[in-house]
Amino acid sequence: MKPIQTRSFIGLIAIVILFIVINAVSAPIFRIFRLDLTQEHIYSLSDGTKTLVKNLAEPVKLKYYFSATDSNDYPVLKNYGERVQDLLSGYARLSKQIELEIVDPRPDSEEAEWAEKYGLSGIQLPGGFVLYCGLVVANETGKEETIAFFDPKREEFLEYDISRLISSVSNPNKIKVGIYSPLPLEGVMKNPYMRQQTEGSDPWYFLNELKQLYDMEILRELSPIPPEINLLILIHPKQLSETDQYAVDQYILSGKSALILVDPFCEGDASEGQNPMMMGGARDSELPPTFTKAGIEMPKGKIILDRDLATQVQTQNGEVFNYYVWLNLTSAQTNKSDAITGKLESLHIPYSGFFMMKDQAKKDLVIEPLLSSSSTASIGDSSLLLFGGSPERITQSYSPGIEKLPIAVRVTGKLKTAFPAGKPKAGEKTENPGLKEEEKNKTQPEDTSPHLSESMKPVHVVLVADVDFISNRFSLNVANFMGNVLINPINDNLNFFFNSLESLSGSASLNAIRSRGKFARPFTRVKEIEKHAESRWLEEEKSLNQRVEEINTRIQAIMQQQDANKALTDTAIVDELQKFRNEKAETQKKLRTVRKNLRQEKEELGTQLFLINTFLVPFLILLYGLRVMILRGRHV
Repeated sequence: MKPIQTRSFIGLIAIVILFIVINAVSAPIFRIFRLDLTQEHIYSLSDGTKTLVKNLAEPVKLKYYFSATDSNDYPVLKNYGERVQDLLSGYARLSKQIELEIVDPRPDSEEAEWAEKYGLSGIQLPGGFVLYCGLVVANETGKEETIAFFDPKREEFLEYDISRLISSVSNPNKIKVGIYSPLPLEGVMKNPYMRQQTEGSDPWYFLNELKQLYDMEILRELSPIPPEINLLILIHPKQLSETDQYAVDQYILSGKSALILVDPFCEGDASEGQNPMMMGGARDSELPPTFTKAGIEMPKGKIILDRDLATQVQTQNGEVFNYYVWLNLTSAQTNKSDAITGKLESLHIPYSGFFMMKDQAKKDLVIEPLLSSSSTASIGDSSLLLFGGSPERITQSYSPGIEKLPIAVRVTGKLKTAFPAGKPKAGEKTENPGLKEEEKNKTQPEDTSPHLSESMKPVHVVLVADVDFISNRFSLNVANFMGNVLINPINDNLNFFFNSLESLSGSASLNAIRSRGKFARPFTRVKEIEKHAESRWLEEEKSLNQRVEEINTRIQAIMQQQDANKALTDTAIVDELQKFRNEKAETQKKLRTVRKNLRQEKEELGTQLFLINTFLVPFLILLYGLRVMILRGRHV
């Protein structure tokens, strides 16, 4: 072999070796140094997650079960599973406390058996095989939480769901929740001597779920609020004493979370034996003064009337009417970018109030609507609901509005006390009538904590202008089957309630995580061009279709005229029919041409985009490279 050929051969081998080495070295380097240029930074973890992960006190193990091998024939799951894996790798890179294990559960393998034991689910294939894409999060003590399947439809909340599990496992103790309400949430014993019994006689079902998820304590009074309470739930707080209002004020300013449900007309607030639709009296509750002073209020005695969201109700005599005060909310009335409401589809909100925010509140606080009415909702007086809530009176009182009314809001930011002079003098406390007798006799220690004039850290509160939506009547279907009580949700009411608690009970870092946006990004400019083309051609198509209908109508009229008017000669009828049939054929021909032009314009647009991406962009890059090379050559 000649020396030149030998040197060329050795050089070629050296290039191949260098190529392999560079790829082997660069792969781990570029996994560490990443640049996310997407508009919504969907490939980057949020600051809330970074803070959560960096503050982990104990190791957490992530076991990601993903059928990477068997999902090759299912590109949607394959691509999404790889994106999930990439995101989980980002968690592992942030902290040494996180260990990530990637498991590929092949059919009939030990890994697949473990996936089934963990309760993971997936896509069922013919033959009984399952494609897995789930996560198991475990701590050193053995506590485990799972995401049974990463649903691509929930991709906006992917980071939130993973961080929530990590937060839950790293904090194994149940959150201490305190719940206060004057309503008989636990039920009251039915009196056989009473002819009528309100729904409050039965326990409100959500309490059972609440006891399982949290360390729940029902508060007999609000002064003081036990210091171990980390999440306060106020349901229909009404006629609170100044002492209790102050206790709520100081609790919120301490930075702890709260869920507050108020109502301008609470159906469940009825005395024993009274018909809730017939009786008057104080049926409303009010926001704590901490919020009213900040500029957030629920107008007293005012309810939402909404024609677009009205529920169809059937009376005993079979008459059907739209009840404007029972609102059926869909995903269009929810905040899709918030984890609380992002995936809710159907809520039933009866006799709802709404919130008004003054300019002061909008300036000092971040107020995000979670649930809203339609834009045509109007405001009515709660007195419309007395004496049965006549649908006719309610309908007559309705007049279309022009803006959406917020039914539920998330409030974050800094608040000031409603009691600048400090703790009010001890007076009569507000006793909780919803408690059992033995609980009323318990004594609570006095509150000795120092006075707070403003919030120590940003507050985090969810306010809802309705209470009845969590009652059994409006959220559940309760049936008795062969002695067993069957309880089935009929809407997303309780999902909204528990989603709110889940968000509020998380750490501040977890609360900071919002929707990530979608990985799939449509070509918005292309869509606009297509929409413009469609509007131009479809307008002509619509006009031609109308002309065809007119011709058909005229032909039918002539045929009927032939039967009714014997004076019209057969020749004239035939000539006129032929004329219209020829016009119809010509119109249909034009219609086919219009549809063809629309398809052709879309195809031409696709061809142009293909040529631009395939040839023009690389050509421009080549020109830029040549220009740089020429400029560098001049400086040498």
